[in-house]
Amino acid sequence: MSFMKLSSVDRYWSRDALYRFNPVPSCMSCVRFKAILSFLQITPLPDVNKDNKLTRVEPIIEHVRNISRELFQPYEKIAVDERIVKSKHKWSGIRQFMKDKPVKFGIKLWGKKNSNYRFIKGLAYSVVMNLMPNYCNQGYRLFIDSFYTTLNLINDLLDKKVYTIGAVRGNSTAKPSVFKKNDGWEKLAGRGDFRWHRESRFLTVQWKDCKVVTIVSPIHTGSKVSGCTRTFQARTGWKKQVVKQPECIKSYNDGMFGVDKSNQYLSNFIGGKFIGILIYMSFMKLSSVDRYWSRDALYRFNPVPSCMSCVRFKAILSFLQITPLPDVNKDNKLTRVEPIIEHVRNISRELFQPYEKIAVDERIVKSKHKWSGIRQFMKDKPVKFGIKLWVLADTITGYTCDFYVYLGKKRTQITDLSKGLAYSVVMNLMPNYCNQGYRLFIDSFYTTLNLINDLLDKKVYTIGAVRGNSTAKPSVFKKNDGWEKLAGRGDFRWHRESRFLTVQWKDCKVVTIVSPIHTGSKVSGCTRTFQARTGWKKQVVKQPECIKSYNDGMFGVDKSNQYLSRHRCYIKTKFHWWKVLFFHCLDMMVVNSFILFQEFRTEFPNKFGSIPAHFGQLEFRVFG
Repeated sequence: MSFMKLSSVDRYWSRDALYRFNPVPSCMSCVRFKAILSFLQITPLPDVNKDNKLTRVEPIIEHVRNISRELFQPYEKIAVDERIVKSKHKWSGIRQFMKDKPVKFGIKLWGKKNSNYRFIKGLAYSVVMNLMPNYCNQGYRLFIDSFYTTLNLINDLLDKKVYTIGAVRGNSTAKPSVFKKNDGWEKLAGRGDFRWHRESRFLTVQWKDCKVVTIVSPIHTGSKVSGCTRTFQARTGWKKQVVKQPECIKSYNDGMFGVDKSNQYLSNFIGGKFIGILIYMSFMKLSSVDRYWSRDALYRFNPVPSCMSCVRFKAILSFLQITPLPDVNKDNKLTRVEPIIEHVRNISRELFQPYEKIAVDERIVKSKHKWSGIRQFMKDKPVKFGIKLWVLADTITGYTCDFYVYLGKKRTQITDLSKGLAYSVVMNLMPNYCNQGYRLFIDSFYTTLNLINDLLDKKVYTIGAVRGNSTAKPSVFKKNDGWEKLAGRGDFRWHRESRFLTVQWKDCKVVTIVSPIHTGSKVSGCTRTFQARTGWKKQVVKQPECIKSYNDGMFGVDKSNQYLSRHRCYIKTKFHWWKVLFFHCLDMMVVNSFILFQEFRTEFPNKFGSIPAHFGQLEFRVFG
């Protein structure tokens, strides 16, 4: 049961086909197992003390302690630390709460690695002395943290030939008075600086890393120095640097099983594994991140544990940083994620030249984070809260050609205040696609007379929806508003003014479209349903070619959003809101890669003959 986890004890005796290879039923019946478990008792020791909380379990504890000491003689270096046995029981009187531990509630054990364990009530001195009697006078090096280090303890252990190397707290008696008097050194020292002082039989070393570390040792020398690698943030990005580290500190870190393990450089290979796991999580949804490393039989075909440990994955996710651009502007809200945004924008523009029709629209990246200052609320959108992006997409494929993040009214730079935000949005997305004859489709938020005129001068033909009070709506239509109420479904009117055609068409409501390239008289048909006496029926109604072209053109951004919403690389994050954009950029790169793959399949069908025709985005994420 320890390695084959099921949801309940009864499942081990289930006759379901899912558990047919389970060996437990052949060993013992469920009733017998539960009876033994219920009436389990351990023979008590003679002369039982009723006040002892461990009376019922003390015999097995003593047996395990004795066996552990007999079967293994530890190496030269040993360490004392605490351990929490997870339990949320009540009424025992010995359950502890440990705020800074992964396991918050449980029974505390004082343990020496590979040797023994015992529940002890008492101070640090008693803890260590009760664990060490079998290892005195043998020349062991004992490593302890600052909770245990006292002057009495290290002196008494040295008398018993146990050489104690321990961390020292700021107010500890083991800290020399020389260091206490000169506390100013700790504030002035730089990374890698150290000082040492020998007093009586002990050497005390202070070393400045991210913070000051104080170590006491009876066997080291203060002048012996080695080097360690640390990363620091320069203007051009994160760099490595070798700083001085006293041999005493290095020995302590090794003895306490590597305090520096968290300061590991992320290689390209490990980074690729991390991104691969995120993509796997996008289509294989489980209720929590920990489930991907579950040993339950239900998840036995899960490939994630063989790629990376759960601890390593969470460490990378927690400490994930993106190398900032040079000359960082502290007022810029996107400082932490701007490099990846710029990289995705540049790569997206370089790898694909869109077809004739492109569209600009907004996109909401779902997030309920706080404190960023750029989260938006969109009342009429399926996703109400999130970060708003302005997106330029190819209409035919749904490829995201370019985008940028909306930072709010106060932080968004508007190129021309007299022409407004919508004008700036489109002009910032279009510079790479001017003078090439593109057809640009925009909704009523962006359509202004200034915009469509300026784009037409740059040979960009803008087809856009028009609001009722827009300057792009002809005065002829504004004067004759009564037509909109009297018109029936399928009726339309058009007017050409200057270089633009404006068409009004009545569907469920009146739609107004402006275009520089269409003709008003060209008409096609579209199917609509209406309610008759005998039920719902279909009817073909007139539809101007301009309206049909606009509907087809605005489908591009919707298609792009559909691709992105199917499989999201998203892990909830409470404080690091910028990671929401990192995950979205990752999704965008995967979707764009899939679209490019489909384009190559169409262009070179012979090279991809072995790939099935129904190879979609899910298969691409799995096998791509």
